Amino acid sequence: MGVVYLVGAGPGDLKLITLKGLEVLKEADCVVYDQLINPNLLNFAKNDAKLIYVGKVAGNHSKTQEQINKILENEARKANIVVRLKGGDPFVFGRGGEEFDYLTQRGIKVEIIPGITSAIAVPAYAGIPVTQRGISSHFHVYTGHSKDTKIYVDSGTIVFLMVSKNIDFVKEKLLEKFLPDTPCAVINNGTTNLQKTYLTSIKNLDERLFESPSLLVVGNVVKKRKNWFEDGKLFGKKILITTQYSKDFEILEKSGAQLYFVPTFYIKENVEKLEYLAKNLDKYETLMFTSKNGVRLFLKWLKKFRIDLRSLKAEIAVIGKKTAKEFEKVGVFADIIPEKELSEKLFEMIDKRKKAAYITSNLGKDINEENIEKIEIYQTIENYRMKKVLNEILKKEMDYVVFTSPSSFLFFLKMAKLNKEKICAIGPVTKKCIEDHGYKVEIMPQKYTYEELCKEILKKGDRA
Repeated sequence: MGVVYLVGAGPGDLKLITLKGLEVLKEADCVVYDQLINPNLLNFAKNDAKLIYVGKVAGNHSKTQEQINKILENEARKANIVVRLKGGDPFVFGRGGEEFDYLTQRGIKVEIIPGITSAIAVPAYAGIPVTQRGISSHFHVYTGHSKDTKIYVDSGTIVFLMVSKNIDFVKEKLLEKFLPDTPCAVINNGTTNLQKTYLTSIKNLDERLFESPSLLVVGNVVKKRKNWFEDGKLFGKKILITTQYSKDFEILEKSGAQLYFVPTFYIKENVEKLEYLAKNLDKYETLMFTSKNGVRLFLKWLKKFRIDLRSLKAEIAVIGKKTAKEFEKVGVFADIIPEKELSEKLFEMIDKRKKAAYITSNLGKDINEENIEKIEIYQTIENYRMKKVLNEILKKEMDYVVFTSPSSFLFFLKMAKLNKEKICAIGPVTKKCIEDHGYKVEIMPQKYTYEELCKEILKKGDRA
């Protein structure tokens, strides 16, 4: 029997999950996740981890709480590590206590990893302190779902979570205790780059100000509001990136864009070919790499076979600077790097008289050269488990969709449809693949790197 971790995913910003929460997420065999988690967190789950969506939105619960409890029990009896990933903190209006009781009563081990609650994080991102000397020395947190809520005059700062569908009742209760002009702040999509803060008063509270997920702050601390977050050239723009989470796109996030990473494929090692390559390295004079994944697997298997890098006699040829950097991490510098990151340019630069190993995936292009041996050390496989996540994100109406390879585009088409998004391609090969399917590519950098692609999106965003 396994263990269930009740993990707080934080209020929305990807980086507000705790280190401990991220550690167990990376080890999970099964992840049972909510509507309000940042979907980019799923990038950190293992490729073979089972993903189960149990999200709840107002008026539309994909699973009842009883069904969720049963799912956790069943998965714990099959898997070693089950992560129940919940928005905010699992014990702050998150029904974590109910799940804890249910599982422990059935003999299942449960561990709790707290998360940063939106009750304090969202006001902070809006520049509102929930306490401040001389203004408010305490605060109360209420749920907006309950019609049994009793509001006390001495509540200090008041924070309401999940209030949008019940605002008329909440407004009525507030007016019983406070002056109509008492300051309020409505904060939607808190701690994300879609955050929007409205400053108002109790008497002017209106359902139209709220967009789920939303939070209401009531009290004089609202007057201290200083906007430090809702800014940037791309603030509020939504960008879907069809690859694994990467810090290479961080410049877009820092410019205010909300990024959604959904890898449309994953890689699986071809153990037989990796063993073959490791045992036959001596016969090659050139080793060719067309991706970072190929380099990582190659280095991993050298270590597994206890092959010293210093014993390599072959020259190293890589498709571009990013691939070269994977070697540089272990003190190896590529001998051949084409100026343009294209496989054709790489093949042009190598000495065809030398025996070469072309180290690639099952989707790598075929080469009809006597001295070049294609070795497919990994498979590129459709990431079908992310189909639901992908389509839920597309419902948010993306401004841009980024394709980082022909494979990322082709696997995308198997799971979803493009609508009015501006399409971005990493380079001419990807661009041609997209346009061959009848779509227009709006953005492609002159140099085929993530960094240059980000710069082009920033330029386009400035003109938008």
